[in-house]
Amino acid sequence: MLSPFKSKTTENGKLEDVIKKVLLDNVVEGLIVADESGDILYSNSLGQAIMDEGLFGPIDIVSKNPKTFIFNAREYKAIYDGIPEGVGVTGTVTTLIDTMGLKEQAKELSEIKEKLQKASGFKAAFLANMSHEIRTPIHAIIGFAEIIMKEPVDEKVKTQIEMIKDSSYSLLAIINDVLDLSKIESGKMELVNSNYYISYIIRDIEATYSLLASRKGLGFKMHLDDNIPSNLYGDKIRLRGTLLNILNNAVKYTREGHIDFYVKVLEKKDGIATLCFEVKDTGIGIRKEDLDKVFDSFSRFDIQNNYSVEGRGLGLSIAKGYMDLMGGRIEVDSEYGVGSIFRVIVDQKIVDDSPIDMDIVNARKKKKGEGFAIKGMKALVVDDNPVNLTVADGLMKTYGLIVDKASGGKEAVALCLTNQYDIVFMDQMMPEMDGIQAMKEIRKINAYYNESCTIIVLTADAMAGARDKLMSEGFDEYLSKPLEMHRLEAMLLKFVPEDKIVDIDNLNNEEIIIEESEGTKDTSKTEKEKPDNRIDTIAKGLGIDAETLEKRIKGSGGTLEDYRVVCEIACKHAEAKAKKLRDAKNSGDYDRYTIEVHALKSTFASLGATELSARAKEQEMAGKEGRFELIDEKMESLVNDYLEFMAKVKEVVLDIDVSEQKAKASGKGEEWTDEELSQIANKLLSLIDEFRFGDIFDILENITKIEKGPETKAIFDRLEALMNRMDIDGLKKELIKLAEKK
Repeated sequence: MLSPFKSKTTENGKLEDVIKKVLLDNVVEGLIVADESGDILYSNSLGQAIMDEGLFGPIDIVSKNPKTFIFNAREYKAIYDGIPEGVGVTGTVTTLIDTMGLKEQAKELSEIKEKLQKASGFKAAFLANMSHEIRTPIHAIIGFAEIIMKEPVDEKVKTQIEMIKDSSYSLLAIINDVLDLSKIESGKMELVNSNYYISYIIRDIEATYSLLASRKGLGFKMHLDDNIPSNLYGDKIRLRGTLLNILNNAVKYTREGHIDFYVKVLEKKDGIATLCFEVKDTGIGIRKEDLDKVFDSFSRFDIQNNYSVEGRGLGLSIAKGYMDLMGGRIEVDSEYGVGSIFRVIVDQKIVDDSPIDMDIVNARKKKKGEGFAIKGMKALVVDDNPVNLTVADGLMKTYGLIVDKASGGKEAVALCLTNQYDIVFMDQMMPEMDGIQAMKEIRKINAYYNESCTIIVLTADAMAGARDKLMSEGFDEYLSKPLEMHRLEAMLLKFVPEDKIVDIDNLNNEEIIIEESEGTKDTSKTEKEKPDNRIDTIAKGLGIDAETLEKRIKGSGGTLEDYRVVCEIACKHAEAKAKKLRDAKNSGDYDRYTIEVHALKSTFASLGATELSARAKEQEMAGKEGRFELIDEKMESLVNDYLEFMAKVKEVVLDIDVSEQKAKASGKGEEWTDEELSQIANKLLSLIDEFRFGDIFDILENITKIEKGPETKAIFDRLEALMNRMDIDGLKKELIKLAEKK
């Protein structure tokens, strides 16, 4: 209780009001109230005791002396404040604070914090260790299931094995959710940003949730804006995880009706796309009073009506954690008994602004894995680069198109005057008459070419806004270079009439005849996907990434022989191309040089030489922007490296059969470099993270067939032995050592 010592009544009798306003009952600090002259109006027992000892007094109050002193083995410090207005007196309220008590409290709080951090660390370590211990046998189960699936077993066994795999993946998902939540809560979750094709995420969503929805008797429909950039930069794993968690809830809590999935572009600015992913369902909805708790961990609502719905209450909490890390947000609108709308809004950097529908229309128009051919359609391919012409010609004939080629805009116009093409693929940047001019001239020929013929622009310009600009000129669509089979396939399926498309499975000789003389090859899945052990040899010889080489082989027509044809054309024109580049630069014709180096950029990209392609692009941009001094400085080194690379292509690719015979004759192989071992180790580690054990078996099996030095052979023998035992932990340890070698 407060005790009034030496109280002095003020004129207006407001002393009690002063006490009520400035003092709290039962405070432990010393409290002293004084007027402007230093007369003490009020002090509590501690304040009075300190003044009685002469340690503190009116002089200190008037001067507001920031003194500290010791009383009863405790250290005190004076803190001053004014008397609140409106009480009829002015002066000072002095608080004598026990600083040792504050230090003790701070120490105590620090100790509590440290204990909590340790507890949190123990929790995280426990979860990490437990998840590791549980995941190891699950990896083995999935791996052995993969092995059994490769054996000749009947359909019943296959179905049961698939159920085992599905159950294993479900258990892994639960473990990963708990671990992710722990990382988010402890602040240890980090983003893993990279370039990615958003079509792969959307394709997976459509394949997965159309099936899950149909099993429950629900409708599932996708709605995509037509200007979604195909290639973005960001954390695709966290984005995908966010969307899957929200879609899982939509399917679980919707008993009848439908689910709609929208992908929208809210804005494109400064190379950034603001995307909105919206999931709308006709489920049970969320009560208003529960909306603010919807992202809480382990929270589930309306249990009485949802007792039969399985769930851990973690999905939305994890999704929000992902979005917080990515700088995005999740919005929720819901009406109980009607349904819910979840919106995920996030910024992603644009890498390639070509539209997404070129990538995913394939998945929307035909069943997964289903081949097709085109009958009775004629195409014209226009490009001044002979390598690009060869690639495009080979790819299009694969689908049964009758193909004509033109090496420039004027030749294309002349061919269109005497032929009627169903579809024209037109390079954008060509000398004399560029693609835009040629397209406009073709449109003028007659009503058919103006209204019915599809003209698609081929360009390496992936900058934001490029597609919209070219479409506004009069093209029907935009296809980025270098050409890739899945993009071309999607484009054909978008524009070719349904009655012209024939499923490979239903194809017979009477329906479509593709002459071998036209360069058409058997492109059955079995032949295309047969492992070719020469790919690694070629990649090593050219100094390029094996995965990049595989993509370029697919982009050349699907087989190594197709790629060799492209290389042969490129080698044939190498000396002439180098001369054109030098002549254009030496004569000061930088416009011509820009066109020539643009074509060179595409040649490099078609062969898989990404670093050289980037250097050629730098030269092209220098020409477009008038930075001719950069061209003068770097042209010669680029041309020399170009010729050197083409010499490697001739030696490694065109003469590969001879090289293989020499290796077999000698019975010796080369030791792999640390960089090469690191590269393959990182590839295998990524496959382990994705549980793609079947692919690991295939890669190791292919590597064993390649001639290698004894040390390299011993390394891969160890890796293969570990994989055969499904010792995933041991395999990862070996791979991590190899990955750190470079």
